[in-house]
Amino acid sequence: MLTRLRNNINKIIIKIAKICQKLRITPNYITLLGLILSLLAIPSALFKNYPLLFLIIVVSSFMDVLDGAVARLNNQITTFGGVLDSVCDRIEELLFLFSLYFVGIDMPLLFIAFAISYTISYLRALGEIRGVKMEGIGLLERSERIILIAITILLLMLIDASVTFLSISVYEIPIILLIILGTITMIQRILYLYHKLQKTK
Repeated sequence: MLTRLRNNINKIIIKIAKICQKLRITPNYITLLGLILSLLAIPSALFKNYPLLFLIIVVSSFMDVLDGAVARLNNQITTFGGVLDSVCDRIEELLFLFSLYFVGIDMPLLFIAFAISYTISYLRALGEIRGVKMEGIGLLERSERIILIAITILLLMLIDASVTFLSISVYEIPIILLIILGTITMIQRILYLYHKLQKTK
C-alpha cells in the first residue's frame, strides 16, 4: 500500500516537474521559493493560524522534492544546486521547529531536536565528502522529521490543549519521538561511517 502511494506521489511530482520544465522554471528558483515560503512559518505560529502553518510546511517540503525532480528532468544537477538545496533545507527545518515555540512547545525540547537534526545532516555531509553514500542510512531522514513536525501542527488543530499522555502534552510527543529516533539515527550513521571508513584504510 505504501509503495503504491509513493508511486502515485512520484507520478504527480513528475507531472508538475514537466510543467515547470515547459515554463522554464529552474530548480534553484523552486528551492528559493520554498525557502521564502518557509519564512512565513513563524508569523503563522505567532497568530495561531495552524491550518496556514500546516500548509506552509507541506508546500515548502513538496518544493524540496520538486526541485530535485526538475533538476533531473532538465539534466541540471549541479554542485552549487546541491549546496543551495542543503543550506535551504537546514534553514527551513530551523524555522519549522522554532515556529513550534510560539504554539507552546518548550524551547529546550526544540533546541535538542534541532541539534539532533543538524547532526544527522552533518554526518551525511561528512560521509559523502569522504565518498560514503549516506542516503537512506538511519531511521529518521529529513522527510520523516518534517512529517513529525507536521503531525504536531495537526494535533494542535484537532486536540484540546489540556490533553496529556503520561503527564506529557500530546503536542510534545512527536518532538520527543523526533529526539529519540533522531538519536538512534545518529548512532546508526556513526557506526555505518566507522565500518565503511575502516574498509578504506
